[in-house]
Amino acid sequence: MNEQLERLKEMAEWHESKADDLRCLDEPWAIGKYEYHVFEAKKYWYRHGWLSGEIETLKEFGEEMILLPGRVLK
Repeated sequence: MNEQLERLKEMAEWHESKADDLRCLDEPWAIGKYEYHVFEAKKYWYRHGWLSGEIETLKEFGEEMILLPGRVLK
């Protein structure tokens, strides 16, 4: 899981760097590409945060935890 976290972080940072490269350009194509890379970076950071939360929950409660939509049972 830590490899997945690292990969998600790398992808988010890559999209952020691409967005930074395009930020100052006023061309219509650059604006669209900038918005795309910002969106993708947010998506990868969201997935990174979600997976981090899952890992912390698993560490806290262990394997005996049962996940149901909206509820955590022990």
